[in-house]
Amino acid sequence: MKILAGLLVILAVGAGSTWYFLFGQTKGLKRRGKPINNITAQAQTPAAQSSELGSPQPGGPEPEAHATTGSAPLTDSPAEAVSRTIRVQPTKETVEDFPAFIDVTDGSNQYHCQYTGQFRRTKKIIVEIKTYDIASYVVEPSRGQTLELLDGLLVDGKAKVYMLRFISSLTGKMIMNDIYDRINSSFDDVDVDRLQQNIENFVSVFQNGSKPGDIVYIVWLPGGKVYSAFNSADPVPFIAHDFPFARALWRIWAGPTFGDVRFNLVRRFADPVSTP
Repeated sequence: MKILAGLLVILAVGAGSTWYFLFGQTKGLKRRGKPINNITAQAQTPAAQSSELGSPQPGGPEPEAHATTGSAPLTDSPAEAVSRTIRVQPTKETVEDFPAFIDVTDGSNQYHCQYTGQFRRTKKIIVEIKTYDIASYVVEPSRGQTLELLDGLLVDGKAKVYMLRFISSLTGKMIMNDIYDRINSSFDDVDVDRLQQNIENFVSVFQNGSKPGDIVYIVWLPGGKVYSAFNSADPVPFIAHDFPFARALWRIWAGPTFGDVRFNLVRRFADPVSTP
């Protein structure tokens, strides 16, 4: 009887989770005002350190731009306008069924980002739901150990792109709930209160749902500038100008909360683990 009761509890919880994922209300942010740790604070832009409201919404006033390195304290540089949109161009050449390169154009600046790997996002409740494949692109990727390369994805300086390609037809609520789940588990060293508007701007990209083959581009340009669009390569609208936000966003897929499957994001440039 105890075993039967335990099975019934598991099935009830699973059914409840399935119902919420498929039909429940859209989730929100669980963390509020989490202190920024030393790593993030060290690499944070001065504009982000002084702002209490996060980066402006798309179409809002132009933010100030600052030079960032992602590895040392920063100093102010002359203010410059941040583009409200950019353009991405996947190449026709493919690697492992993804474009071999994605070119990003930001005004007069161009970035040639190379495919470094991919993995498949699945969500297992009672049954396994295949949601999307995600591929990573980096300007002039280097070879190295897997964890070293994953850490490199979280540092400002080189332009980076995530390309999500949906496998299943999903409602906007399903996708947004899944993204909020990922944010709530991985945004653990940033001030979520300050970044709430940026986060909502990003999550809203998924609000209309998906069908198989739909594409989402997420672009991180030097200085913590983030852009994202659903099924649009030109234009790709501005989301945020904030290094802690960009780093936390990239960590959703490249960070430890995604488990070992994230190793595949850098697999094409990862050296084999050496053995004694």
